[in-house]
Amino acid sequence: MKAMAGSYNRSRGGLFAKKAGSGFEHRFYHYCNGEEDTCCVRVFDGCLRVAKNKLIQTFQPFDFIVVHKKRVIFCDTKTTQSGSYSINEKKVAYQLQELGRLAKMGQCAGYLIEYREIGEYRFFPIETIREILKTRKSLPAGLGIFIGETWPMEILFDKILDQ
Repeated sequence: MKAMAGSYNRSRGGLFAKKAGSGFEHRFYHYCNGEEDTCCVRVFDGCLRVAKNKLIQTFQPFDFIVVHKKRVIFCDTKTTQSGSYSINEKKVAYQLQELGRLAKMGQCAGYLIEYREIGEYRFFPIETIREILKTRKSLPAGLGIFIGETWPMEILFDKILDQ
């Protein structure tokens, strides 16, 4: 019976995390498009037809393309209740690879993480993520660039672009 309880709790935790992530993406999108000199485009996951009646889900390497004062930020949004965001490198390898390709071309690319416990947003450029992952499997808030507070929502895009 204990195994079932653990599985149930993980399932509930996963649903809560997914709901929190969707809520953050929704708030982020509307915040960006309400700011002067800022435009945000949502990049949705999609699907691919592999047979007449068979579709498979496809994933995108990032959630948003943000243009702020004529400069572009490619970012994937993450949210966590704790002060550190855990990463499964196998799950996000494609994402890290593609964001890295954009960074090599001189573009600003990385993770924008909402740390709900401390009420802050932090940005992690892809180069910083790769450096951190050499020694640990999570992104603690203190290693990211502070870019704003969660309430009222405020994101300082200039701090991301000036890094």
